[in-house]
Amino acid sequence: MNQKMSWWILFFVSIGIMIIFTISYLTLDPAKSRVMIQSTTIQYLVLVSHIIFAFIALLTGFFQFIDRFRLQYSKIHRYIGRIYVSSIFISGLLALVVILYMEDFTKAVAFLTLDILWLFTCWKGYRSAVKKVLKNIIFG
Repeated sequence: MNQKMSWWILFFVSIGIMIIFTISYLTLDPAKSRVMIQSTTIQYLVLVSHIIFAFIALLTGFFQFIDRFRLQYSKIHRYIGRIYVSSIFISGLLALVVILYMEDFTKAVAFLTLDILWLFTCWKGYRSAVKKVLKNIIFG
């Protein structure tokens, strides 16, 4: 199987899995939550917002790594990149609030570690992209 086909299979399988795990939160019914909800006002709202922005980040992230798309549609690539980075930063910051409601310390530490890594790698990628754009503007 070629790499292009593998990429699209990964994309559709990932989208399917994300939809399966996200769909119960789109009903906005705290009773259908997969995690224990202590506060239906703050915790659930933050959790749902975190999930929606993470879904957007994962969905747009796939298109950021397709070379042909990046080269042929650079303006769209940059626009989607802004959505990707914004979604990660919003979702990542919301995750810090979600962590405060976790009752299991081990899960909270694991989730915090993943969140910090996600925010850090996004920040590094964003800085790298900005440096490349500035380098192209300055040096042509």
